[in-house]
Amino acid sequence: MEIYGANLSSILDFQLGEFAIATTWIDDTHVSARIPAGLPVGIYDLIVSQGGQTVAIFSNAFTVIDSQSMNDLVADPIFMWTNPALPRVGENVQFGLIVQRLGGMAGLNAVQVRFEVQENGQAPILVGTSTVPAIGAGDSVSSIGVEWRPPVRGAYTVTATIDPDNQIAETDENNNQVRRTLTIQPSAQDTQPPQIDSFTVNQGTNFTSDRTVTLLTAAHGMDEGVDSGSSFGHVLYVEMHWNIGAQTWVPVQLTDWLPYGEPHRWQLHPAPGMRYLQAWVADLAGNISASSAKSLINFAPDTDSLLAAETRILRIYVQQGHCLRITTSPIGGDSDLYIWPPIYQPGQPYWYSINGSEAPDNVEIIVPETGQYQVEIDGVTATDFVLEVRIAESCVSHQFGLVSEALAKTPRTSPLINTMSEPPGIVVVPPVQFVIESKVYLPSVMRSSKGN
Repeated sequence: MEIYGANLSSILDFQLGEFAIATTWIDDTHVSARIPAGLPVGIYDLIVSQGGQTVAIFSNAFTVIDSQSMNDLVADPIFMWTNPALPRVGENVQFGLIVQRLGGMAGLNAVQVRFEVQENGQAPILVGTSTVPAIGAGDSVSSIGVEWRPPVRGAYTVTATIDPDNQIAETDENNNQVRRTLTIQPSAQDTQPPQIDSFTVNQGTNFTSDRTVTLLTAAHGMDEGVDSGSSFGHVLYVEMHWNIGAQTWVPVQLTDWLPYGEPHRWQLHPAPGMRYLQAWVADLAGNISASSAKSLINFAPDTDSLLAAETRILRIYVQQGHCLRITTSPIGGDSDLYIWPPIYQPGQPYWYSINGSEAPDNVEIIVPETGQYQVEIDGVTATDFVLEVRIAESCVSHQFGLVSEALAKTPRTSPLINTMSEPPGIVVVPPVQFVIESKVYLPSVMRSSKGN
């Protein structure tokens, strides 16, 4: 759970209701918490205290659901996207919404989403109704876009209502609306958004044990060579994590708009595992790239730790025929190791090692096809461990599953996250605020103290 606020200190204590939670202080506006498994189903207040004295309460901050009985459709304003990202008066703009499903058993088809706009307190205007083609249990899918042509510039409130006619029975029917403010810009000669050519983290390395990384983005304009303001001015970065509890990708850190054309240093979130960084580029006319560029990197510190029932997820790109060897060596406790092939489908081969407490787990395979292999490490109990990843041109031996305590454990048969799942490239980013420096010259007037 990510906690944002002001004056957050490393000496503060946090708890959900009566349950204390472990936190990592990032800065005075951001604290990250790890919520242990096993909390009873219910809604919890976040309580912040210092020295036993309560200093703040965030009511209804955290909800624990029963996924077997829950079926709920929700969304977040940050996932109400527009295309183009910078809409202008008199030009068509598309609205869409990424809808998240909590719980559920069977898939749903054709979930409706209705969009309305409202200007300066006037009556809402119906833009149109779109659909989410299909959404599975615990899945997130974007609706098809609907078009609107803004008549005048200014600020509008956009409201999206999921399942507006209540055709789907949900656990909570009162959380189906999301709103965001959309500012329509004046018309301009240059309305072409820039295109991102490349985006790298640490020059494209797959792993890092250092939270500080370097980001570099290159882009081009659709009408380069024309004096229309298409030279680039800014770039914005967002760090996305897979949230196991919410079963969706969530933004945990983002920058302001930074100067384009130079490398930027970035401090990764302290939670180990895979994360995608995304980049958007804006030109000097304020046009923003329609979708982001994404780059995957795995943060793997020298020693990692897991709570009981927590899973660490990494993705490793390996070429066909090479040898991939993964070893987890526990310092204490018990963990299990799984490797899933690219585009995994139920019934396909996968690899695992589920040895007992304090015993190393090891999988070594000859890679059958080029792609990203998903590594999942389960905390059977709370554990500290050392992860070793080795990629070589050949293997000494290869193992298709290693079980030394077959009667004590049963391996999982599916990955915790779909191996093809990636963050959406369409999320809400703030408009560009340009600072224009100029000089004004005034005449200097001197008056003599002598005479009249």
